Amino acid sequence: MIRFADPELVSNVVRVVVIATVTFALAVTMTPALTKLLYKYKFGKSIRAGGNTPVYTKLHKKKAGTPVGGGVIVWGSVLILAILFFALSLVPGLTWIEPLNFLTRAQTLLPLGALVATALVGLVDDYMNVRKIGPLGGGLRMSHRLW
Repeated sequence: MIRFADPELVSNVVRVVVIATVTFALAVTMTPALTKLLYKYKFGKSIRAGGNTPVYTKLHKKKAGTPVGGGVIVWGSVLILAILFFALSLVPGLTWIEPLNFLTRAQTLLPLGALVATALVGLVDDYMNVRKIGPLGGGLRMSHRLW
């Protein structure tokens, strides 16, 4: 006899897959606009032309000007959908959207906080890299990024 999984477990897995799929679709949709914006404002990678790493500099020279800040797509799409699902769950009559609202769960706050914290570190690092701020003009030190 075939025994199927717990219906609640299947429901939770389906909910996660739906949220991930919608988030991915939103991220793919946002990517061309963000890339165009990053090129327009010259928010691109700068390669250090320093004396300590001539091989590194030579190998990475072709990456100069490549847009940085793509993490904005990741946390931006999660933030947009989190707020959207929360707002839609407050609308009377839209009971089918309630399972997609993950902001009301206490288990969501720690991962969401970690996502926001690491996104801010990445944004500061990318900004410092583009503006050539920091040690040798390359953004935050690795130890500060990982701390």
